[in-house]
Amino acid sequence: MWRSIQAKFIGIMLPLMALLYVGLVGTHGYLTYVRDCDLLRDRLDKFVASRSIILAEPLVTGQDDQVRLILASMIADRDVAYIAVFDKNGRKIDSFGKPEISEVVFEKKSSITFADHHGVQKVGVLEIKADNHNLLDRLWDNLLFEAIVAAALIFSGIAIAVFGYRRAVGRPLGRLRRAFIAAEPASDRRIEEWQSDDEIGDLFRSYNEMQLRLQREEAALRDIRDKLEERVRERTEKLEIAVQAAEEANQAKSEFLSAMSHELRTPLNAILGFSEVLHLETFGKLGNDTYREYARDIHNSGRYLLDLINDILDISRIEAGQYLPELSEFDIREVVRSACDVVRERAKERRLNLNSQTPDTALAIRADERAIRQILLNLLSNSIKFTEPGGSIELTLTVDSKDHAVIEVSDTGRGIPEDKLENILLPFNQVATNQIANEGATGLGLSIVKALVDLHAGRLEIASELGNGTKVTVMLPTTPPG
Repeated sequence: MWRSIQAKFIGIMLPLMALLYVGLVGTHGYLTYVRDCDLLRDRLDKFVASRSIILAEPLVTGQDDQVRLILASMIADRDVAYIAVFDKNGRKIDSFGKPEISEVVFEKKSSITFADHHGVQKVGVLEIKADNHNLLDRLWDNLLFEAIVAAALIFSGIAIAVFGYRRAVGRPLGRLRRAFIAAEPASDRRIEEWQSDDEIGDLFRSYNEMQLRLQREEAALRDIRDKLEERVRERTEKLEIAVQAAEEANQAKSEFLSAMSHELRTPLNAILGFSEVLHLETFGKLGNDTYREYARDIHNSGRYLLDLINDILDISRIEAGQYLPELSEFDIREVVRSACDVVRERAKERRLNLNSQTPDTALAIRADERAIRQILLNLLSNSIKFTEPGGSIELTLTVDSKDHAVIEVSDTGRGIPEDKLENILLPFNQVATNQIANEGATGLGLSIVKALVDLHAGRLEIASELGNGTKVTVMLPTTPPG
């Protein structure tokens, strides 16, 4: 990190110093050039004045060779680019250099006068021109020298700045960087000492305060973690005890239900058998029709009690995980027709119209055939129990887009109140009406249906409105997952 900061520092300082150098050297060069131009003009003014006096006598006496020699000596001056002498009539006597100059710095025409006993008279004109070639050459030589000196100064300044940076900034930042790396393990929270009252010292003090704060927070976190682990151990032990107690209670319930099933079914079979014999008068007339009615009531009550025991055993086995589906592939249409045939006589007794609709082609499904039959019988039995005489019950079997077998059982019964729908699937939960009480409902039918549908990874939906009947929809995958 600190090396990249050093690179950025150099990257900022170098352009700034170079820009400062260019500005200073440029300004100095310009001012030097202007000064040299002024000095050149002053020198050439004096030069022209002195040479005009020298040229006066040769012009008066007509010594053209002497004039030429004087001009030749004047053109030898490096700053003079062109020089010419004219007589008093404007005729050029002689000249040196080219009169066409691109960058004229100095240009002057000076009258040449001669004084005798007749007075001062004009005898000719001296014309002189100077360009800036020599000035520019001297300027570039000076700039080159200054550039070399400035480059040396710039690099020396950068070297001094880098040395100062490393000592004042880089070294402490390097220490902080190494301290941060060493402090990555939570156990190593070292304090770094750095004695200075500048921003670097503030940075070290802030780092040390952060380390002390982290030490306190980590100690608090360790304390919380230890307490949490202790609470988790306690809760785990309690949970294990509760699970063991629940398993023991469940085992006791299963054993109790198994024993009760045997103990209750044996006398119930005798009650059902003897009551049916009495009702049918198999061994002769009873002598009074009231006895036959009593025998029928005994038989119906026994049948109800046997159904109740079977339902309790089924729901208990499912809740205990002891109900293992026996999967096989079969045509679910046949199970639907069989279930309808079983309950059709009961529907007629209650003057109910029972209709079923199934696909024309076979609908194969892999499931527990007995469980699917019990789902259908429970749904149809509920509809028969809770539908007023003269009503109708409709069972339809279709296939949806997800290849699920969809079973819908709808009736025209009284329906279920909206506030009862949420709990209708709970065991022993039922809509408390006189009619239902008379039908002897146990409140386990839908609970068993829901449990069996869940075993097949299906979905159960109930739609009902008080006074407008109920529709129960069961969706079962034709092939169970896994």
